[in-house]
Amino acid sequence: RASADQRKGRAGRTGPGVCFRLYSEGEFSRWAAFSPPEVHLTELTSVVLELKALRPHLDPTHFPFIEPPHAGALQGSVETLKQHGALDLSGNLTALGWALSLLPVGLHVGKMLILGSLFHLAPPTITM
Repeated sequence: RASADQRKGRAGRTGPGVCFRLYSEGEFSRWAAFSPPEVHLTELTSVVLELKALRPHLDPTHFPFIEPPHAGALQGSVETLKQHGALDLSGNLTALGWALSLLPVGLHVGKMLILGSLFHLAPPTITM
C-alpha cells in the first residue's frame, strides 16, 4: 500500500492531477501496509558471492544485515554455490567463484558465459 500511496502523491505534484487505480478499495485494504524487504524475496547466491569476494574469510550467515534474510535461504545459497563449484567444501571462493563474482549476472548465466568462453563457444553462448 505504501508504494501505491506514494504513486498517488505524484499525480498532483506539479499541478492538479488525478490518480486512477485499477483495483477496488476493498482489494487495496487487504494489501500489506509495506512490501516485504527485498532480501526476503530474492535469490541470495549473488549476495553470498559478493560477500566472499570482498571478505574471503567471512561466514555469510554471520554478516550483520540491516534486515537479515531467512537463515535457510542464506544456507541454501551457500550450498548451491558449492554444488556449482563457486565455493569449495570449506566455503572458500574458487577460481570459478571469483570470476562469477565479477559478472553482473546471476549464477547460472554467469557460469554458462564463463564455460562457453573456456570451451571456445562464446558466440553461441552469447546468443542464448
